[in-house]
Amino acid sequence: HVTPIRSLEQYRRQINLPKPHRLSDFLRKSPKLFELYKDQKGTLWVGMTEKAEDLLEEEEREIEKHSDKAAEYVTRLLLMSIDKRLRVDKIAHFRRDLGLPMDFRGKWVFKYPELFRVVKSEEDENEYLELVEWKNEWAVTELGKKAGKIDGVEVDLCSPGKLSLAFPMNFPPN
Repeated sequence: HVTPIRSLEQYRRQINLPKPHRLSDFLRKSPKLFELYKDQKGTLWVGMTEKAEDLLEEEEREIEKHSDKAAEYVTRLLLMSIDKRLRVDKIAHFRRDLGLPMDFRGKWVFKYPELFRVVKSEEDENEYLELVEWKNEWAVTELGKKAGKIDGVEVDLCSPGKLSLAFPMNFPPN
C-alpha cells in the first residue's frame, strides 16, 4: 500500500507535526517503517516497509487474541460510570491502553452485543457506548474478591454497602 505524501497532510495534528516541518523529513527519520518513492511526475509517495506491515499484522492478531479481556476492561469502565455509559470519543482516546482495535466503534462493539451498544444522545448529539448487561463478577475488584471470603465462605459483594471502609464521614457545612 502506497499513498501520496500530500494525502497525509490531514494527519499533521495527530502526529504532532506543525508546519513548516515537512512530512517527508518526518517519514525519512523512520527508514525501518517507511519507504519513500518518487514517480515520473515528481510526486512523492510513501509506503510501509515489509517489517512495518508485519508489525501491524502482529498487532492485529494480538488485539484479536485478547479481545475478550478488552471487553472486560471496557465493561469495568462502564460499571464505574454514573449512568453506565461513556462517550465513544473518550474511549477512543484510550483505545490502545484498553487493547481495542482501530475500528472498535464498528466491528468490535458488535462482536459483543450482550455487553455493549452504541447510542446517540438526543441532548448533545454525541455517541455513547452503553452497558447492556451488568456483570457481577466484573463489578468487584480483585481486592474486593479476596476480602469477600469470610471464614472460607464466599460473600456477595456486588450489592452496595457490602464492602465498606470504616471511617467517619464528616463533611464541612455548605
